[in-house]
Amino acid sequence: MTKHEILEPIIRQGVYTHHSLSHLIKEIEAHDEEHQFTQHDFEELASSQDFFKKVLAYGLTIPFFGYFENNFDLCFNEIKNDPNDEY
Repeated sequence: MTKHEILEPIIRQGVYTHHSLSHLIKEIEAHDEEHQFTQHDFEELASSQDFFKKVLAYGLTIPFFGYFENNFDLCFNEIKNDPNDEY
């Protein structure tokens, strides 16, 4: 596994600068692009990184985003259009 393959989900989910990943990212970035991380290397990197494990499992994403987005829009419009301005 390459450095890029490990860092890609971190970057894609927008948590590259998250404080809880700073030590992990420094360790990964210290290697050349060509360096191949072994399974053992990767397990050691991820062993105590619960947040990193969520990133790798795309656990930071909202499941059923379409449903969430639709409900959010409905709620927003209901509040915005409230004739009594009770919200």
